[in-house]
Amino acid sequence: MVPIDLGGVNTSVHVVCYEELRRHLGVKGGRVEIAHMWQRIVKVEEPVYKALDIDFRHAWPALARAPVKTFPDGSYIDGWGIKWIRVGYYYEMAPDGHPLKGLSPSEIDEYPWPDPYEEAEKTIPSLERVAKYYHEKTDYATVLNPGFGFFERSWYMRSFEEFFLDLKKRPYVACKIMDKILDFQLKYCSEILSAVSEYVDVDNLGDDLAMQDRPLISLETYRRYVKPRQRKLISLIKAKAPHVKIFYHTCGSARYFYDDLAEIGVDIINPVQVSARDMGNTKELKERYGDKLVFWGAIDTQRVLPFGSVEDVKEEVKRRIGDLAPGGGYVLCAVHNIQPGVPPENIVTMYKAAREYGRYPVRF
Repeated sequence: MVPIDLGGVNTSVHVVCYEELRRHLGVKGGRVEIAHMWQRIVKVEEPVYKALDIDFRHAWPALARAPVKTFPDGSYIDGWGIKWIRVGYYYEMAPDGHPLKGLSPSEIDEYPWPDPYEEAEKTIPSLERVAKYYHEKTDYATVLNPGFGFFERSWYMRSFEEFFLDLKKRPYVACKIMDKILDFQLKYCSEILSAVSEYVDVDNLGDDLAMQDRPLISLETYRRYVKPRQRKLISLIKAKAPHVKIFYHTCGSARYFYDDLAEIGVDIINPVQVSARDMGNTKELKERYGDKLVFWGAIDTQRVLPFGSVEDVKEEVKRRIGDLAPGGGYVLCAVHNIQPGVPPENIVTMYKAAREYGRYPVRF
């Protein structure tokens, strides 16, 4: 069967949509738990996993990106000093919420960076408990959802505009910020993997490299500044946990980076945003990259899942399986987290259709 996923940092469900899904499935009782603060996604409960016949289980730490300081208007500051404000269904970074904006290199050095060992000490008990349980007591593959990317986190802290201007005009500043965050990641990941690597099968990394219609940076810039740092992180993970597969998340029109990502050790690409530029021809993507990368996602969340009929969803599932599954190397789920407004009927249809059409050998 083509394996199917739900419940990770990039493959879960917004809490509003999840509540509707629970009602639709007849799941009662229990307590819905938020897994990630600003995305407002949930830790999927076992009755929902079972109802949808999901093949993976996700090991989360305690609430990701939890507030360290909250304000009367509902905004908060996280452990990195980034300020978030509630906007509709989500939290977004406040205009004044980028703690490194306008700082000089010496001031960046003096910034009170979080302690990776302290963070790991807080995180390991919950991660270890969950991952060990899934590994020892179930037959499901376990996905570790430990953190974030240094590239993306850099513009969260500096601001999007200022970080990318740094990258172009003051690369030594951009590199200083990336290295500060990468240093945290290396130490944090080392501690986490020392504790839980024997219990997990997949490690979820992510750094958005693209927008809807183009890459965020050129390949030249990526190869000069970002790729060597990603290689360092992935090399550490591979050394600490050789059996663990590297799951890499980047939204958008990101295919231009696939060869480079495979070259530095990425095993899995998520989410395959089929509505983005040059990403919709999944048959061609499979032919071009399928010998080196697993594709994880690809069921359209911008158009088909929210606005399509049940029949549209079935056809989308059938198409992506037909394109991506032959020969193996495809895990089916939605393109990124399922958002408010997606009918629960469409979610259920997606997973039922995956079981209907996802039998090997794929013959359509």
